[in-house]
Amino acid sequence: MADTTNISELPPKNNITLETAEVSHKPLVPPKQDLSPDMVNKIVTGIQTASQSHMTQLPSRDIPMATERHTKDERSRPNYIPPPQEDYIQKHDSIQSIMANTHKKEVKKERLETIYDEIQTPIFVMILYLLFQLPVFQKMLRKHTPSLFAADGHSTFSGYVFKTVLFGLSFYLVQKGTHYLSHL
Repeated sequence: MADTTNISELPPKNNITLETAEVSHKPLVPPKQDLSPDMVNKIVTGIQTASQSHMTQLPSRDIPMATERHTKDERSRPNYIPPPQEDYIQKHDSIQSIMANTHKKEVKKERLETIYDEIQTPIFVMILYLLFQLPVFQKMLRKHTPSLFAADGHSTFSGYVFKTVLFGLSFYLVQKGTHYLSHL
């Protein structure tokens, strides 16, 4: 622990004083001096002596050994011409392509709506026919309107007309209801 200081070795707190005094400022850049020919000769001789004793050479650790990076780099060639940049404007959709895509989407949507409209009616008719043929529906009609059935349990002509009108009215109400719900 030779490089540490004990607290008891520190100076006491009261010995710090603050003094201010004006200091003359020296210019940061020394004034330009003309060198005499004798001084120039001494500098040149010093450089030549350092060069002869190999003091101006770089240490071998500072000399780059791998030069492949420079020989394989296209940009280091004297007549290098950079490749043309890609046309980023052409990459984006043009107004015509946006309009064509929008038109395709609308045609697809209209086609799906047409298929839905064509299939919707037969499906409703099948479901209503099934409901009208169920024994539960037949028993409910016999219970509430017995005058529409003969003594053997089969429908009379007025019973068939009543069921037909009821079937048509049910179909109309279902169709109007789905039309109303689809336009909400």
